[in-house]
Amino acid sequence: MSYTRLLALSLTLLVLGAAPLCAQPPTPGAAFAKGIAAGSPLPPTLNQTFSYYLAHGTNSSTADFLRVSVVGATTSVVLQELGSTANDNGAWVTASASLNAFAGQTVRILVEAADASTASLVEAGIDDVKITQQ
Repeated sequence: MSYTRLLALSLTLLVLGAAPLCAQPPTPGAAFAKGIAAGSPLPPTLNQTFSYYLAHGTNSSTADFLRVSVVGATTSVVLQELGSTANDNGAWVTASASLNAFAGQTVRILVEAADASTASLVEAGIDDVKITQQ
């Protein structure tokens, strides 16, 4: 028997975009770094962090999984961990991903976990989901 659990969180990433890299042509002799005039504001950075684990017994397979995706105008898988025939005890791990490509969009954080092969021992957890702007 196969079981899949889905959890979707909706949010709007309010950063609509960055200010122009250079509002006016630079004056001759002005300092530049990678094409950005010194003193110009840098575009904001959007990040997602969360803690997760996928635990499974030796009767698991690669059909079992934990997957986290960001769904907006496009879908981006930010984490995928597959089961295996090795015993894997649950231990929290921190993951992070850039969300810059989704700035200004309403997105869903889609969490999927599946015990998708023959009956096996599979546990998955996710906690501390944070979206930050720097």
